[in-house]
Amino acid sequence: MPVKQANQFLIGASMKTYIGVKNKEQLKAVKSSGRADEIIVSLDAALRLGKAENIYILLPDVLRENKRRMFEELADLIRNARGAMIQNADEIGFLKSIDFEGEIIAGELLYSYNSGAVDFYRRIFPDMKFIAPAELTDDELTCLEEASGARFIYKVYGRQRLMTTAQYLNGAFADEKGEKFIAVHDARQEVTEIYTGRPVSMLDKRALWQNRDILFDFTTEDVKDIREIFDNMNPAEFTRGHHYKGID
Repeated sequence: MPVKQANQFLIGASMKTYIGVKNKEQLKAVKSSGRADEIIVSLDAALRLGKAENIYILLPDVLRENKRRMFEELADLIRNARGAMIQNADEIGFLKSIDFEGEIIAGELLYSYNSGAVDFYRRIFPDMKFIAPAELTDDELTCLEEASGARFIYKVYGRQRLMTTAQYLNGAFADEKGEKFIAVHDARQEVTEIYTGRPVSMLDKRALWQNRDILFDFTTEDVKDIREIFDNMNPAEFTRGHHYKGID
């Protein structure tokens, strides 16, 4: 089944489906599903592949000075990627310095809560796209789109990243209230990313996103989880995140 036909079967009238993965096993599962128009792959997984012509590379949360030389050594890999997802302003400067010509997507961690920020980024890269900020309600997102003239990519599924730390943590843990979290350590970047135990899902709210570009963001899911999400569009446990109540 061609990719576009598969996506129409999966999500109805959505415009374009982006799917983010963290490792080669997830990448293989997503490719075999035929559900993705575009695939966003972590930098570590892209390095293991050794090529990036047909993928988007997810750049790290933090670009530290002691890691900049590594980035410069990877310039050819990144420059030849189909696109890049950035997480901070430093990476805008880096992509500019290597004359990057692929598509650029601003991730959730890059500040884009108002039209002034969106306009600023687009002065540098006019065709930049944006993932909808996780902290905005759907009503706030609509206002931002109207003010900025940008159409944001709507994340229909994915765990919320809560923080990035230099401490070594790995695996599931719970706070004093019993709320579960998942820590994923990145040995190459020497950082740990901490995610919510339950993913945010809007998969059953098709009317909100059926005419949008959308994102599935897989982080800790295994191949079985990915297949079940695609087959059922209904994760066993999930939260609505800030879509309705925001952060106030």
